Amino acid sequence: MTADKRSMKVLLVSLAFPPKQDAEVLQTAKLHKYLSSLPGVEVHVVTSNESSRVSALLAPRLRLEEGVTRFDLFSNRYVNHAVLRFLPALASRPDLKRAAVARSQEICAVLPWRPDIILSRSYPISSALLGQAIAEKLDVPWIMQLSDPWSLSPLHPRGYDLEWNRVREHEAIARADRVTFTSIRTLKNYASLYPTAVSRFRYFPNTYDPEHNTPNPWRRGDKFRLVYTGTLGGSRHPEIFFSAIDAFLERVPQARGSIVFTIAGHADREVRAYFAKCADYLDWKGPVDFDTAMGLIRSADVLSLIDNSMERAAGTAKSAEGYEFFPSKLLDYMLGQRPILGVSPTGSIAQELIESLELGLCFDHSDVAGLSKGIEQKWKEWQSGDPVHFERNADDDTYDARAAANRLYREMESILDDA
Repeated sequence: MTADKRSMKVLLVSLAFPPKQDAEVLQTAKLHKYLSSLPGVEVHVVTSNESSRVSALLAPRLRLEEGVTRFDLFSNRYVNHAVLRFLPALASRPDLKRAAVARSQEICAVLPWRPDIILSRSYPISSALLGQAIAEKLDVPWIMQLSDPWSLSPLHPRGYDLEWNRVREHEAIARADRVTFTSIRTLKNYASLYPTAVSRFRYFPNTYDPEHNTPNPWRRGDKFRLVYTGTLGGSRHPEIFFSAIDAFLERVPQARGSIVFTIAGHADREVRAYFAKCADYLDWKGPVDFDTAMGLIRSADVLSLIDNSMERAAGTAKSAEGYEFFPSKLLDYMLGQRPILGVSPTGSIAQELIESLELGLCFDHSDVAGLSKGIEQKWKEWQSGDPVHFERNADDDTYDARAAANRLYREMESILDDA
């Protein structure tokens, strides 16, 4: 960007922002980091300050920090679990954070300045609806970045809840000056639904931080190390990996004692109970910060990706051509520069990317035998000690956060030029 480019005030709206730690937070943090580093661009963030106290519902507060407006949003895992189980409609129109949208008027009143443009990043979809509400109140352009599909999600509730979301999605797409999607396939599917909006659709995949893309030569250690980082629970369960490893050890008993499966991240009650019965090759770290997770990723021989199981999620068929989620974890794994053994529904974006970018191998949740043979093959290659089997190159501007921020700036500049 040259010095004669216009200055720009950008309001970034996302309910996923640091100090939270989930994958969507990390994507938003990278977006903020490189967008705010551009000359002349000033970014202010609107996000939630989640509280487990009921007072967050009764007397919500706004908290102002430098560059950030935070508002109280009640969030309690036990209440959320009860809502998901007994009142699913409240959790699917559009999500558990829907109360945030009602704060738009208060938020507008405390902003440090009137933005030139609003950028919302979702999931949760409430981020998009909040961004839309603020854009309408301030009468400024708005870019809706969808990190996951909305009404097209095969995990979305059916019936009235789906129709509710379709109506909101239609209204949002009609209002947005740009709509971005993380996969070309998702963009094409939305183009078929909204043909008159196609000129405003853009492809912006998830990204990695180029500052973390440093050489990571492989050396054989004393153990063959499989590493998984991220949340486990619900429809994302690690059972298939343990079944595959156990089958491998039955075929190759001499490998017993040479393998470690490290898992780092939050696990729900069901998964923790499962861990308690697992073999001694499990090394569960519990929740860790990003730097620790990246250290584990870079120390791995093989990286394990576990995607949602369609069968666990909704009892649907295992094929998932509509399963269009772009796992943020893939970007962190690219930085690890190690081969991936992934488990994802057949036809998913994760499978497509792992195979097309030659990042490793991907198996359906039903293919325990295939995954087991994949683990055995990598173990044999580990024994050989040849780095050629374990080193991958992460250089790709398509997924570079700095390059993406520059592209996004040009889109915002185009919108403002046309205003």
